[in-house]
Amino acid sequence: QELRFLDDDGNDVPVGQMGEITVKSPANMRCYLNKPEATAETLQDGWLRTGDLGTIDAEGYVTIHDRKKNIIIRGGENIACLDVEGALHRHPDVLEAAAFSVPDERLGETVGAAVQLRNDASLSHADMAAFLDGHLAKFKIPTHLWAQRDVLTRGATDKIDRRAIRAACLDNQEARI
Repeated sequence: QELRFLDDDGNDVPVGQMGEITVKSPANMRCYLNKPEATAETLQDGWLRTGDLGTIDAEGYVTIHDRKKNIIIRGGENIACLDVEGALHRHPDVLEAAAFSVPDERLGETVGAAVQLRNDASLSHADMAAFLDGHLAKFKIPTHLWAQRDVLTRGATDKIDRRAIRAACLDNQEARI
């Protein structure tokens, strides 16, 4: 089995730099049944593009950071949802968080986030932005924030359902703070 880390153009990235994890193995799938476009996108010259973003260190240890689909592209800047969520989790009043893209006419996408707050907490967007200022680059700080007391929506495997949360938040602009 072989392992590579590739940038968006299919070039190898240096050790320690994030790239898409790509594997080649006799156990790779041959194709998606009756889906030639999906096969061409996923399999390139026998290499399987996993959709996982990660790094490999000098000793060969692999760290998976996020899914490629969980990247927000804000004016050409790539923002990992996990980075934003990690910073949001540092706030003492935030129990859980989900970051996602929000369409923007000028930048293409901006950062949105939904958070579950502790029952006795209240949090304004300005307070959240001020808190995150020391933890995230300014372009990664959510421009849209939805706060709730209820647990964030989960899927069948009990993982946070980022797509359902994004859809609900975008449908409910009045609840944004």
